[in-house]
Amino acid sequence: REAHHRYPAGIAQLDCLRENLAWAAAYNAACVPLALMGWLPPWAAGLGMAARSVFGRATAHVKAVDGVSFTVEAGKTLALVGESGCGKSTVARLVLRLTDPTSGTIRLNGEDVTHMAGESLRRARRNVQLVFQDPFASLNPRLRIGEIIAEGMQALKVGAGGTTPQIGPLLEQVGLRADMQSRYPHEFSGGQRQRIAIARALAVRPQLLICDEPT
Repeated sequence: REAHHRYPAGIAQLDCLRENLAWAAAYNAACVPLALMGWLPPWAAGLGMAARSVFGRATAHVKAVDGVSFTVEAGKTLALVGESGCGKSTVARLVLRLTDPTSGTIRLNGEDVTHMAGESLRRARRNVQLVFQDPFASLNPRLRIGEIIAEGMQALKVGAGGTTPQIGPLLEQVGLRADMQSRYPHEFSGGQRQRIAIARALAVRPQLLICDEPT
């Protein structure tokens, strides 16, 4: 998901990193004249762009997430609202340490996880679940829905008396029928797949649930 647009020798190169290539082309077309001058405007912040010389050396940088600070208390909901490309998904990945921050501090239950690694990081992640933005890519196409939901429960040893009895109620909780657990992901619509992803996240009883545009 990376669009590289190269120009003749002596002209700067602009790399647009976008999840959608159509958007990448549109933003690239708008920013090329400015990138050629080695400068990107403030409104481009968060678009994941960098102006580079013909030798590949960066001549201008844009910070995807800068100056973000918030606290989510137990039982509360926090919504991050912003235009496409402003860094909402990056913040979600930073909280789970799927992306390493270059500065700042991340705390879960008062514990600093900014520089955690290995087993200590895995323990900290047990209480956090992420519902990814793309339901088509986040579900294993080779597994049945019941197996997908049970996988995390088995890995984290959640649920006494086995995982099977709990899968039906979880599906019904998100508006699906219990007998759907024997189906494969390709048999569902995009909205239904996202409901399955939500059920999978709820199955392990997380203290913090992060939803990256789940609707």
